[in-house]
Amino acid sequence: MTVKTLLLLALLPLAACQHPTRGFDTTSNDDVYTVHWNTATGSEMVVDEYFTIRATVDPTPRHVSINAGMPEHRHGMLHEPSTEQLSHTTWLAKDMLFHMPGLWRVQFDITDANGTVHRAESDVVLE
Repeated sequence: MTVKTLLLLALLPLAACQHPTRGFDTTSNDDVYTVHWNTATGSEMVVDEYFTIRATVDPTPRHVSINAGMPEHRHGMLHEPSTEQLSHTTWLAKDMLFHMPGLWRVQFDITDANGTVHRAESDVVLE
């Protein structure tokens, strides 16, 4: 193997990681929609601190609802977030609160022009 190949192989695991300042990408379960999201400030999500999610959805949806839950514990957040549309493709979910450490699954329910709901999910682990 060449040095260049070894270097690329060494960096491959880093490419799979998602850094909070760069955001997260996910697709709907039926591969119709793509969602790029992050905290509105680009900062890390911290246990028991409110934050806002900013999500961009493509193609343009009619509506987006954002929520989260802990699949391993079978419960959601203790606080209901509010969703606000900023543009045709950008949405904010205010007052998100991950009240305990562990695996959280952020859920994007995307409604198309026909009223069909498409779900996209993204996992976040908080320590």
